[in-house]
Amino acid sequence: MSRDEQDFDVRPGRARDLGAGQGRRAASLATQVRRAAAKAGHMGLSRARRPGGTGTIGRGRLAAASARFRADGRRVVIKARIVRHKGTHFRAAPLARHIAYLARDGVTRDGQDARLFDQRTDGVEAADFTRRCEDDRHHFRFIISPEDGADMEDLRGFARDLMADMARDLDTRLDWVGVDHWNTDNPHVHILLRGCADDGSDLVIDRDYISEGMRARAEARATLELGPRTSQEIAQTFAREVDAERWTARLERMGLAESVAPAMWMLRPDLEESLRELGMRTDIIKTMHRAMQTSGRRPDLATFTLHDGSPTDPVIGRLSARGLDDELTGTAFVIVEGVDGRTHHLRFEDLEVTGDTPIGGIVELRCWTGRDGRAHMSLATRSDMPLHAQVDALGATWIDRQLVSDEPLSMANGFGREVRDALDARRDRLVELGVATRRGGRVILPSGMIASFRASELQDAATRIAQATGLAHQPCAPGEIVSGQYRERITLASGRFAMIDDGLGFQLVPWRPALDRQLGSQVLGTMSPGGRIDWSPGRSRGLGL
Repeated sequence: MSRDEQDFDVRPGRARDLGAGQGRRAASLATQVRRAAAKAGHMGLSRARRPGGTGTIGRGRLAAASARFRADGRRVVIKARIVRHKGTHFRAAPLARHIAYLARDGVTRDGQDARLFDQRTDGVEAADFTRRCEDDRHHFRFIISPEDGADMEDLRGFARDLMADMARDLDTRLDWVGVDHWNTDNPHVHILLRGCADDGSDLVIDRDYISEGMRARAEARATLELGPRTSQEIAQTFAREVDAERWTARLERMGLAESVAPAMWMLRPDLEESLRELGMRTDIIKTMHRAMQTSGRRPDLATFTLHDGSPTDPVIGRLSARGLDDELTGTAFVIVEGVDGRTHHLRFEDLEVTGDTPIGGIVELRCWTGRDGRAHMSLATRSDMPLHAQVDALGATWIDRQLVSDEPLSMANGFGREVRDALDARRDRLVELGVATRRGGRVILPSGMIASFRASELQDAATRIAQATGLAHQPCAPGEIVSGQYRERITLASGRFAMIDDGLGFQLVPWRPALDRQLGSQVLGTMSPGGRIDWSPGRSRGLGL
């Protein structure tokens, strides 16, 4: 072979990657697979960083990578949320109120008062945990629900073992409290975890650990206690899922799928949204049914009205239930038996805007458009007293105001009929007291009755407070200054009043929700001719409203 035959000439050309097209095709295929898996509900080990208490440099990454799931293992559902301690939403629904709701009565296995627990003890004080969280950047909320939780001997012990596993995986001591709930179909545990590691740094947990590693630990613990699932149990689980009117419902019977050929169906495009709404609707109806039974009234499904947004018609009636619509995000709901004969289910942005009217009190829905252009709702208290107690009350009650109103409420059956009966009974009572007179089948009410009842009840309350505190009552007239320390809220048949203590005496003035933020502080205002207080910045040790 000659030298010329072995030589070759190098001719530089345009730089290119001959495998680029194949790479793009491969990437495209991988992308399609990931998208299909995401639509099917599978969660991959994505490495994208998210703000908050998770990230790619978070604790638990190695444990997440080694997570293993057994086909015959016991299943556990874990929901997680990271709550930052800033912003208007957190101020509106603080941690203390969230804990108070989680530890409410009626959620325990034996129906006794709920008690918080931690790694070592039961009966943990919520105030102590809340105080430790004050300077933290964030905290974690977990809902841990073993599929076979009802069969577990000690749900609290299971939670403690799981949190001990987490502490080892995250290489830090964990400061947490929990409460077990038995008031749903599946017993579950709520865990609140401080966002602070034992070295004082922010606790940042790898989000793959939250989505995969933590669940793997929980399922391993449940399997260790109850043993692997038998083939019969697995088959029964599949059967329940096929029959359940949720994600795996009988789609064709529900009109969400159409048979186009043997063993082939066409699914409606809005299948996922429709099934989700169906599941939520079923849960809401169960909640409404339970609320009516708890209050001793017979549920009537024909009157149940579920509102997704602001109702077009006024809603006023008896408060039957209040709670968290989503115990993880903090959205709330109330159930109101309306004077229109319907039972209303209303959703709110958070629990705070539903007020603190006791169950059985009279409430009214308020709707408005905020500066952000969004519709907002809140629940206003019209009376803290239940309807039956107002009949004999010595004060200006809500039904008294209905008796003298120029615009009487439109009442139907249900609670509306109860209100009509209460109005008749109140008229009879006023005649017995000599306040009203009966003429020709009609009851004549005196003018100024509301103001007279209100003044009389206020005077009686002031006398009791003066005897208990030794302070002198100082009535306030229109145009006079109201100044002093806001001591407490006084609840009467005539409404809510604030006790203002100036050190020498006290005044009872109309209460408003914003005052509760000033409890124990100095406030300053002026009594208006209508009896309301125009609050202004305080001039002494604190601020007014």
